[in-house]
Amino acid sequence: MADHSPRSASMLLSGALAHLDVIQPEALRGPVRDILRAGIELCVGSRSLLGKPIRPALDLAQAVMDTAEGEKRRDDEGQG
Repeated sequence: MADHSPRSASMLLSGALAHLDVIQPEALRGPVRDILRAGIELCVGSRSLLGKPIRPALDLAQAVMDTAEGEKRRDDEGQG
């Protein structure tokens, strides 16, 4: 995963929040939401993410986004 600026990290984390519906089982959505929000809070007002414990939240956000993209692609192929 590429290095992120606070802005790009916040955008990735926010994007993942919009796709929490892909998280299964549903009981995990709350904890995942909390992790993503905590990551966003680390980004707010930061000039750099160096030394901040944000990597797990970014990895989680990327996994959510990848899953959402895969589901969209599968849905699109099913309609074609």
